[in-house]
Amino acid sequence: MAPMPNLSVSTIEAALPVAVGVVATLVGYSGSWARDAKTPKKVLRWVGPALVAVGLFLMMISLSPRPESAYPIAARVKAKLELPMRVDEDTLLYDVRALSGSEIGYFLTVTTKTAAELEAVSFAAGIDASIRGGACQNANYETLFKAGIALRLTYRASDEKKVADIAIKPADCGY
Repeated sequence: MAPMPNLSVSTIEAALPVAVGVVATLVGYSGSWARDAKTPKKVLRWVGPALVAVGLFLMMISLSPRPESAYPIAARVKAKLELPMRVDEDTLLYDVRALSGSEIGYFLTVTTKTAAELEAVSFAAGIDASIRGGACQNANYETLFKAGIALRLTYRASDEKKVADIAIKPADCGY
C-alpha cells in the first residue's frame, strides 16, 4: 500500500471549495431540481466551476514547496552547540537565534578588548571584510543561503557595547 501524502490543514481546507463546486455544478446541470428555477441553476452552472478553480488554486499554493523558516534551523544550530562557546582566544559565541523567518543571528563578544580599544584598530571594518571574504565559501553558510536564510553576526566588546553588525544575504553570495 502506498504511503499517505503529507497533507496540511490548508490543503484539506482547499478541498472544500472543490467539493462544493462539483456539487453546485452537478445541481446546476441536473434535470431533477425544480424545473421552474432556471436562474439559480444558471448561477450554479457558473459558480460551481469557479469554486472548483479557486479550490484547485488553493491546493496548488498549499502543496508548493516553501523555504524552511529560520526559526527551526536556528533552534537546531543552537541545540548542536554548547553555548557560550569559545570561537578563538578573543571571541565568545554566546547566542544563536532566529531574528525573523528568514534571518539567523549569531551573537559574539570580543572578551579581551573594550569598544574603545576595538575602534582604535578599526575592528568593525576588519571583521566585516574577513567574514564576507569567507562567507560564500563556507559550506554551512551555503546551506543556509540556499534555503533563503540571511545571516547577521553581531559583535560586542568586553564592555558590552556593540562594535560590529554584519548582515550577509543569500544574494550577496549569488543565491
